[in-house]
Amino acid sequence: MLRDVLFDIGQNYLSESTKELTANSFAERVRKNGKDALFAAVGDANLRYKASVGQGNWAAVPWLGIFNPESTTSATHGIYVVYLFAADFQSVYLCQGQGVTKVKEEFGRGQIDELQRRAALIRARAPEHEKSFVSGSVSLGGSTNLAKEYDSAVAYYKEYSLKNLPENAVLERDLKEAVRLYETLIARGGTDNFES
Repeated sequence: MLRDVLFDIGQNYLSESTKELTANSFAERVRKNGKDALFAAVGDANLRYKASVGQGNWAAVPWLGIFNPESTTSATHGIYVVYLFAADFQSVYLCQGQGVTKVKEEFGRGQIDELQRRAALIRARAPEHEKSFVSGSVSLGGSTNLAKEYDSAVAYYKEYSLKNLPENAVLERDLKEAVRLYETLIARGGTDNFES
């Protein structure tokens, strides 16, 4: 269940991330169960599902993502639905996110302004998000540059306390709504006037 995966990460990530990442059973569990829980909640075989705790090193901000191949299959570019965990693991955010790596490569120091411009376009193209989500960026409290960049990449979000997560049915309903908005956003052009 989605709730179980989010809770598991919230409870165990900080202690597990002090251990070696290679062949770490918790990391493997998150990758597998995260992907499976997203698919079970959404049920669309045309989408791609991924859970990440980092590659080579533990991520400051682990995430669970849903990708439409029409936009992207990677967290480095394009737009996607993503759960981002606050660095203190008190909260998790369900977000309409966007890849930061390609923007950073293209815009360098201007990347934050560019991410914010694209986030504003996303909000404008899917104004229905205001019924269920909070407009604006998040504040994950991450110390790495990438973790800080995630904040500006978010267009809208819903925050959950990891100590008091809603029932699984509520989490799944919210996720389905985020995916519906994502599909609407792609149909309306995503961030096409910014990305080729």
